[in-house]
Amino acid sequence: MLKNLRKIFVSSAVLLSSVLFFSCTKPGDSSVQQAVTAYGAGKYDQALELFNEALEKQTRYSDELIFAFISNIYAAQEDFENAAIWMEKSLEKKPDYRNYVTLGMDWQTLKNYQKAEEAYKNAIQMNEQKGEGWASLGMLYLEEGKSLEKSIESLKKGAEFAPKIAVIHAYLGVAYLKNGQKDLAEQEFSLAQELKCENLEQIKEKFLK
Repeated sequence: MLKNLRKIFVSSAVLLSSVLFFSCTKPGDSSVQQAVTAYGAGKYDQALELFNEALEKQTRYSDELIFAFISNIYAAQEDFENAAIWMEKSLEKKPDYRNYVTLGMDWQTLKNYQKAEEAYKNAIQMNEQKGEGWASLGMLYLEEGKSLEKSIESLKKGAEFAPKIAVIHAYLGVAYLKNGQKDLAEQEFSLAQELKCENLEQIKEKFLK
């Protein structure tokens, strides 16, 4: 789930930077666009160099956008500590719903559940009507194994606000099954299959051993 949501958020950021590029005229703007292209091609060292170069020049791109891109480059290399550091730098400049969710994913991957929970809750505070923050929080509670009740409650809200994200239904199904609610679990698994959840069986195996 974490990887799936991160892909969605990164794709949106790439699109945003591409749209902005058409109105850019400042010296650092070409460095940003080249960095985005290098990132898309998997040339991460080159992308980092270009983004850092852009930060030293005048550009119409905000620092927080560039910091978020740098964070995603580190995450793509599975360096989640640096990913979290740069995402926090971005959020210090400007709070952002998606970036809070992404920061939570970084901290969760590092097993720092306290900071992950804080990040997800910050995202929810910014927008309670979006599903990714709720779903991520529910998955965190499920992974921690502390409270199935809290996990189900959060995942239900995630599914309510983002009903087309297949993986949310998969995790909600797992939570229901672990809580002895087999009928509800099967309903969620069926929804996950209908929405073409690619890793449904792996999710079940992870939590239902």
